[in-house]
Amino acid sequence: MNKALFQKYLIVLIILIVTLTNYQLAKHTQQFILRAFPSFSYMWSLSLPWIAIGIIPFLWISRKGFSLDCRYIQKNIRSLLFYSLLLGLGLGLFIALRFSSSFHAVKYPFIFSVITPIVEELIFRGWIYSVVEKHMKIHPVLGSAVLFGLHHLQYFAYRFTPFAIFQIVYTFFLGLILGKMRQKSGSIYFSTFSHMIINGASYIW
Repeated sequence: MNKALFQKYLIVLIILIVTLTNYQLAKHTQQFILRAFPSFSYMWSLSLPWIAIGIIPFLWISRKGFSLDCRYIQKNIRSLLFYSLLLGLGLGLFIALRFSSSFHAVKYPFIFSVITPIVEELIFRGWIYSVVEKHMKIHPVLGSAVLFGLHHLQYFAYRFTPFAIFQIVYTFFLGLILGKMRQKSGSIYFSTFSHMIINGASYIW
């Protein structure tokens, strides 16, 4: 096996591991922190390791997505408005059909509405998007959306329950739209803000 092919396989393996374990790694780190420091905040003992998992590879592998190119955004503003409208319509339908009621019992709304979107966007529309774009033949929007959908399986302890399958499917389509926002804006800010609105609205309504 030549070096380039080995590197590509290694990248795929790392991406799959991070996709399927990032939240669980943060949870295990949280347990270690709380055993060592019992009075430490439950919320931050989970959030800080999870943010680190998202941001360290982002800064190390590729910082693409942090900068704002106003001219590029202005050029693609119609596309961004279109994808924002799609997200709004999808969110309205999601709430109208009462699918969002599954999230009303979330214990830590700040983690769900703020931390989760930030971490997931850093990982999937951040460094994974950049790595797929640079090293793989699959389109980064599609590749990151597939991985984003699979990522949600860990919230169900890797069990393919009916709701887990439903969430994997709808987050795949959500990932496609968020990925297009990343592509058309050149940054993760639009997708992150949209993701926060979706999670926050799902918790409230």
